[in-house]
Amino acid sequence: MKRFILTIAFFLLCIGAAFSQKGDENIRCRDVFSPEDSVVFTIWGNKKEQIELFYEARALPVRKHETQFFDDSLRVNYGVLPPGFYRIDLKENDTSEIITKHFRVMPHDFKKGKNMLNIIAISDVHLMAHELGQRGSRAFEEYLRKDRKLLAESEDIAKALIDTLKQSRPDIVLVSGDLTKDGAAKSHERFAELFDELRALGTQIYVVPGNHDINNPYARRYAGDGYTEVETFSPDDFPKHYADYGYQKAWSRDTVSLSYAVSPNEKLCIIALDACKYRDNTLLSRGDKADRYHSDGYLKPETLKWLKNVSAKARAKGQLIIAMMHHGVIEHFPYQARIMKPYLVDSYAEVIQCLTDCGIKLIVTGHFHAVDVAKIRFNGKELYDMEVGALVTYPCAYRTISLNLSNGDLAYTTDLIRYTGERYYTSKGEDFQTYARKRIAGGLPSLLSSMIFSKREQLAGYLNPESDVLEMYSREDLRSFMLLFEKELGPLLTDLILLHYEGNEQLHDTELLKNAIDKHVVRFLKSAAPDSFREDEETMLKMLESMGAYRRLSSILELFLKDLRHTEDMRVDDCNGRIKI
Repeated sequence: MKRFILTIAFFLLCIGAAFSQKGDENIRCRDVFSPEDSVVFTIWGNKKEQIELFYEARALPVRKHETQFFDDSLRVNYGVLPPGFYRIDLKENDTSEIITKHFRVMPHDFKKGKNMLNIIAISDVHLMAHELGQRGSRAFEEYLRKDRKLLAESEDIAKALIDTLKQSRPDIVLVSGDLTKDGAAKSHERFAELFDELRALGTQIYVVPGNHDINNPYARRYAGDGYTEVETFSPDDFPKHYADYGYQKAWSRDTVSLSYAVSPNEKLCIIALDACKYRDNTLLSRGDKADRYHSDGYLKPETLKWLKNVSAKARAKGQLIIAMMHHGVIEHFPYQARIMKPYLVDSYAEVIQCLTDCGIKLIVTGHFHAVDVAKIRFNGKELYDMEVGALVTYPCAYRTISLNLSNGDLAYTTDLIRYTGERYYTSKGEDFQTYARKRIAGGLPSLLSSMIFSKREQLAGYLNPESDVLEMYSREDLRSFMLLFEKELGPLLTDLILLHYEGNEQLHDTELLKNAIDKHVVRFLKSAAPDSFREDEETMLKMLESMGAYRRLSSILELFLKDLRHTEDMRVDDCNGRIKI
């Protein structure tokens, strides 16, 4: 059977009014097919066209060296295109008019049978019950402008996913943390109400808490010009509320965390690892001296000992093992452990060793909201960290996994939320993916600026380890410095982050962004320099070059263009691939 089944929807029909747009009669779709080695989209006309291929709503075209362009066709090499929706922009040389064509590469044909198990993996649902956020209120809208999540749309996104899954009826759904927006009890209740519809059809759902779900001091209801605190879940509330989501049927539970082991059938064991630090959170509403919240995670020695014990029991039964945890265990881009440490579990090298010693080859994670799969080999054993992506952060992704229980062959693909019942975007003539990208892109620059300002000393040390780059600036000037950063580099950094969120960075024409990085960095450093340095531009640039700030800042921005592949033989597809567990 061919690996891809290609179907095509023509938006411009070759009859009647379809020819009314200038140039259509000369640019037609002649043939679309998917042979074993390529996908071909053939176009003919009496003028040579400029052709660009895009995936979904993404801003960067597919890399040209991954495709072959001819006068009358576009050929894409086998295995390059992941399943999804594509558009081709056609621009004639003598006009600015762009004509768009669309086609779809269908996902893998997942087989069903006695030994086949169909699994859906989701993460970072961040479900916010509608009544907790008053649309149009100043307080809520101001919060949304500085966040990377589609919180107002979260309940409708979850409903859209459930409607889809009610049709496909997967055997299992894994939810790797951050079920709710800041652990509000009302949002936990709404989560169970929605997903109970799927459970009623026979799907087994297993959850594990994320850093937002328990003991969260920021559980709030936004209305008018402010907010009021609402009830949040405690560590005791969570397993009681989600008894039917793994805890009741668990054959083993860790005594120092909310980790558990459960067997959906006699051939598979799922180990849910709780790495969150909610017990260290403090809440004014509970009599503590301050509101304090932890986003990082760790596994206690007792939990690692428990993990070794339950995995040994599962292996003794001949069971395959899939682990899940909210925090990542393998770096997904270079220096992640240095510049974004809270997104990896503490002492991650020790955790990697423990997982590989236990014979675990796959752990499903979340937290960073990116679609990414990282792979590492430790002591001759391989481990895959499958970061799912977030339902509420563009590209609003989830994973479909097909597992052969007889031999451990596992195939995975990635799908996206493309429609919600509350179509916020229709008034703008946008599809949901385009809407989601614009919404998240609008909030990222200020969020990134705040994050970088909070880590300014660490960043400065990386820019120039030998001296203090911040000596040029007084403390009162630093805030202005970061506002300038947000203005000059925010949009570029946003594009880089979104590229990583989308996965398979190497699929896109990243040279376009690499060229832009140097230009924007120079402009930023020139604008950010104190007046005394800026007077002599040549001296200033030489100084920055000697400090290494220019090259180091550029290299930081380029990190998100480098999907971390430790060695050539460790390459793995972020969106669609196969693993043997």
